[in-house]
Amino acid sequence: MKKKKAQVFNVWDRISYQDTNYRRSIPAEERLSICLRFLATGDSYRTIAGSFRAGISTVSMLIPDVVAAIWDF
Repeated sequence: MKKKKAQVFNVWDRISYQDTNYRRSIPAEERLSICLRFLATGDSYRTIAGSFRAGISTVSMLIPDVVAAIWDF
């Protein structure tokens, strides 16, 4: 069980980013929610971007990043 918990935190660390002086980063919870919504429904990036009030380009870069983090663990 400890190994699985450590792996989940590894994914969490890979999808978390720091805030900067110019922008706030999208929290890991929301990144994971966006990705899971895409994988579960197959909706377009435009629909998901509207649902989460994020940009289409943000969603299009976020989903492959989170999927890669999940796949690698």
